[in-house]
Amino acid sequence: MGQTMGELYDRVAALNKPIADRWKTRTKEDTSRRLTASDIDFIAGPVFSPAHRITEDEGKALVALFEESLFAEGAGQRLRFYVERGRKAENLNMVPLTTDEELKHVHAALGNDVVGKILFKSPGTKITYAPFDYLGVRDLIGRKHITVRLSKAGGLSRAASTRGMYAAKGNTLDLFDEGVDPITRMLTVVHETTHVIQDWKDMRATIRAREADAFIAEAVAQHALRGELHLIDLDEVDSVIATAAHFVRKRNTDETNKAWLDAYWAVAKIMDKHYAFSTLTASWGAGESNPESRIFEEILSSVRTSEMLRESVQRSIKENAGYMKQIRAIDLTKYAR
Repeated sequence: MGQTMGELYDRVAALNKPIADRWKTRTKEDTSRRLTASDIDFIAGPVFSPAHRITEDEGKALVALFEESLFAEGAGQRLRFYVERGRKAENLNMVPLTTDEELKHVHAALGNDVVGKILFKSPGTKITYAPFDYLGVRDLIGRKHITVRLSKAGGLSRAASTRGMYAAKGNTLDLFDEGVDPITRMLTVVHETTHVIQDWKDMRATIRAREADAFIAEAVAQHALRGELHLIDLDEVDSVIATAAHFVRKRNTDETNKAWLDAYWAVAKIMDKHYAFSTLTASWGAGESNPESRIFEEILSSVRTSEMLRESVQRSIKENAGYMKQIRAIDLTKYAR
């Protein structure tokens, strides 16, 4: 715990006095008292009222308070219920990221160093994913076709059920990962960007298949960012996903490769345990009026051209450097007269 009763009250009150007062009323400032679900209702409930947008200071006050509190059975679940309700109601202070500095981890996540090994045709969605697709999404973000938003609710969003979410209806990519390390955020971006690709390619597939694709792509990116995934160190779920990602990294995802197909569908089966209605077939952005697939294909064509030019220039520079090195190695003195 680490703080006296008065110190905790003062720290929370400096951020939000009504929250501190409700805690004081309920607990008499007894930090050894275990908070119940009813206490959570009393202390945090007003902050999560449907029409209220949670401020950063309110979130910080609740986080500071609950980090120093003991919870009775059911209290933690009650807090997560409120956070999840706030997420779904968009009350977790979602702030658009607009500058290059704010978007730096998003841009980095969609670069070749991270997504360069993501190249496979999904047995479930029938979509082919390639590095160009992720670079294309980076372009979509740059052109304001997609809005990236970060929850700034004082750290409360870390209790949400997901680190990120893409909404096709508004073309928004939301991040609920305040304060996480850059690599974790980048992996979230790769996962959600896979859903962006599905939307902008007008995919129609089961929820289990679209999530399987996203988790496999995320695992490939994780390998690029964190190094070799040691399957023995992973739990059953991660191990199954990592096995499928291994086929992708090794460019061994031919449609006739039974081992790859088995690995992919093993991931899809896991999705059944974690997503309601996982076998439901759904279309991303059903009813959208904008011709997203046409816009995306035009962007991808431009990206492919730019990347080919970039690779050609780099190849020429490398070849010329090698040539000049050979020239410098020649002993010209023996040719002198």
